[in-house]
Amino acid sequence: MNVTPLAVVVGIAILIYFIIWASRYSKVGPNEVLVISGRKRIVIEPSGERKTVGYRLVKGGGTFDLPIKEHVQRLSLELMTLEVRTPDVYTVKGVRVTVDAVAQVKVRGQEEAIIVAAEQFLSRSQEDIMRVVLQTVEGHMRAILGTMTIEDIYTKRREFAEKVKEAALPDLSKMGMEIVSLTIRKVTDDQGYLEALGKPRIAQVKRDAVIGEAEAEREAQEVRFSADTKVEEARRDMEVKKAEYAAAIGLALEGLQESGNGASRPRRAHPVGRLNFLQPGKRRRRLALSWRHAVAAAVVLILVGLGAVVGFALNERARLRDLEGRYGQLGETVRQRQQDRQLWREVSPWLDRSGNGRRVSQRRIYDAITELVPSKDAYVQKLVIQPGEEGEGLTILLSGRARAEDVPSEFVSRLNASPMFARARLGPVVEDAGQSEFPKRFSVTFALRKQQ
Repeated sequence: MNVTPLAVVVGIAILIYFIIWASRYSKVGPNEVLVISGRKRIVIEPSGERKTVGYRLVKGGGTFDLPIKEHVQRLSLELMTLEVRTPDVYTVKGVRVTVDAVAQVKVRGQEEAIIVAAEQFLSRSQEDIMRVVLQTVEGHMRAILGTMTIEDIYTKRREFAEKVKEAALPDLSKMGMEIVSLTIRKVTDDQGYLEALGKPRIAQVKRDAVIGEAEAEREAQEVRFSADTKVEEARRDMEVKKAEYAAAIGLALEGLQESGNGASRPRRAHPVGRLNFLQPGKRRRRLALSWRHAVAAAVVLILVGLGAVVGFALNERARLRDLEGRYGQLGETVRQRQQDRQLWREVSPWLDRSGNGRRVSQRRIYDAITELVPSKDAYVQKLVIQPGEEGEGLTILLSGRARAEDVPSEFVSRLNASPMFARARLGPVVEDAGQSEFPKRFSVTFALRKQQ
C-alpha cells in the first residue's frame, strides 16, 4: 500500500492538534472552580441587564482553553480552619477575658459569591486568604465581647457564637466568604473571676451534705428510740395482763380450798338456840356438790385466762409487725439518705481543686466535654457524675440531642480519643418527632480517667 506525502502531513497535523487539545483541556472537581480569562462574552445580570465580561467560570467539570488567548486559574471552595483567639478583651462590666474559638470558613458556592471572591483572592495564596478572614472574625468577636457579661459568655456560648457570625456576615459576604461553623472552646480570665463564681455553690453543696448527714443520723436515732419505746410498752402491758390473770386464778384456788375444808368446821348454832344436825347422807351429797362447783369454776377461769393471754399475745404480735413494717420503711429511707451522703463523699474529692494536678473540677469536666461536642449539630441536655469502678475515676452519664444520627457516633469517637475520658459507650438513638431542629435523642456513658 502506497502512502502519499499528503496523507502523512494530514496525519501529523491531526496528531499535533490532538496533543495540543489534550494539553489545553482542564478538569476540575466539585471542590474547585476554574476561572478562564481572556475571551470576552456577554452575560445577563439577574436584573435583566446585558453585561460584557472577559472571563468565564467552570465548577465541577472540564473545558478547553485556547492557547495564547485564554488563561486558566483555580479557586478552592474547600473549608479553611481558623484558630480564633482574643486575649485580654474587656467585657461590658470591665472584666478582662480571653476567648479561644475555632471557625470553619469557605468561599460560598453561588456564582455571584465566586465572582466576588475571585476578584479579591484569585492570585493570593490560601494562607493570605485565611489571614484576612481571621482578622475580620477576631475584630467582630472583640466587638461582641464588649457587649456581654462574663457570665453570659461562659453559660451562653451558643448564643455568643451566633452573635459573632451575624456580626461578621456582612463583611464576609463582601469577600464572597461565609462562616460554616463557629465553636467556642475555652473562656478564661486572669483575675480568677470564673473560679470565684463557683466557690459559693461548692460551699453550699458541702454545707447541705453535712446538714443532711446530721438530719439522717437524728432521724435514725428517733426511729430506734420510738421502736424501743413501743416494744417496752407492749412488754409492760403483757406483764400487767399476766399478773391480773394470775391473781384471778389464785382467788379461784383459794375458794376451792375453802370449800374442801368445810366438813371439818364446827356447825354453826341455830339462830333460835337449837342444834341443827344434818343427816349423814345429805351431808355427803352436799359436800360432793360443792367440790364439783369449785372445780368447774376453776376450769372455766383457767380457760378464760388462757384465751385472754393468747388473744393479747396475738394482738401484740400483729401490732409489733405493723410497727416493724412502718419503721422499717422509714429506716430504709434513712439508709437511702445515708447512701446518698456516702455517694457525695466519694464524688466530692474528685470535684475539688487541688494543686497537685491529680484532681479535676466540675467546670473543667464540663469544658472538656463541650469542646468535644459538635456545637452546630448537637448539644448536651443533662450531665450526671457518679463514682466509677475502683481506680477508674468517675463515671459520667450524658444525655443530649443531635441533628443527624451519625453525630452521636462522632462524639463517642472523640471521647474515646480524648486523654481525659475513656470507655465511651453510646446508648440507643431515639427519634423525637416533636423536635424539628434536633430530632435525635441520645445518651452516652463514659469514664473520667484518673489524672496523674
